[in-house]
Amino acid sequence: MKNKAFALVGVFVVLVAVGLGHVSLRYRVIRVGYALAEKLAERRGIEEENRQLRLEEALLRNPARVERIAREQLHMERPDPARIRVARPGAREVAVVADRKLLTQ
Repeated sequence: MKNKAFALVGVFVVLVAVGLGHVSLRYRVIRVGYALAEKLAERRGIEEENRQLRLEEALLRNPARVERIAREQLHMERPDPARIRVARPGAREVAVVADRKLLTQ
């Protein structure tokens, strides 16, 4: 009789341990599921912010906008084509001409 009682208690202890392990595992799965849902929502928010920033960047880089700001706010204008000099790598002539102009002014 004692052996049966010990066997029953042993089986009961094993079943309780397995049950507690299962509940603990299910709790972790639920917790990880909530964390995953939170991260996915965060990702969607970041992707939306990225999309808005790319759109804003495209608007800010618009050549017409840049030119309008240069004219209206910075008081810049297109240079006279006669004053445009093309600088090539290794060419010192443009730098020399520019230095002479600075010296004579």
